[in-house]
Amino acid sequence: MSSCLICDKHQDLNQVFIKSGTFTKLYHYFPSQKEPYVYKGHLFVEPKRHITCASQLNEAEAHEIGEFISLGAKIIKKVFEVEHIYNFNIGHMVPHLHFHLVPRYPNTPKEYWGGMQLHQWPDAPFVGLVEVKKIQNQMIQVMNRHL
Repeated sequence: MSSCLICDKHQDLNQVFIKSGTFTKLYHYFPSQKEPYVYKGHLFVEPKRHITCASQLNEAEAHEIGEFISLGAKIIKKVFEVEHIYNFNIGHMVPHLHFHLVPRYPNTPKEYWGGMQLHQWPDAPFVGLVEVKKIQNQMIQVMNRHL
C-alpha cells in the first residue's frame, strides 16, 4: 500500500466504482469505521494518476475528468430529487486531486447551503454502508440504461 488514501482505494479490488475510465474513477462516498454514515449522493471524481493539482492534468485526463463530472451530476439528477449539485475541489485535506459532487435536497435550510456545509445540517440525509451499496448499484443501472 502507498501512503495515499486515494491511490490505495484505486488498487483495492473490493472497491466498487460507478465508472472507471482510462484516467478517472467515479464512485459514491463510502462509509468507514471512522465515519459510519455519509451524505447521500456525495460522489467523488478522481484521476487514477497521483497528482495534487488540476494544473498537473494532461489534456486527455482533463477531458475525461470533465466528462465524469458531467456524468456524475446527470446520475445524481436521475436518481434523486435535488435542487442543486455542488461541484468543488478543496485540495488540502487529501494530497491527491479529487472533485466532490454533492447534491442539495429540497427544503435544505439556506444556512446549510454550500458543499461541505450540507454535512453540518442536523437533518441531512446520511446513509450507512448497506444503503450506499444500494444507491451505487442504482446509479450504475441508471448510467447503463439512460446515459
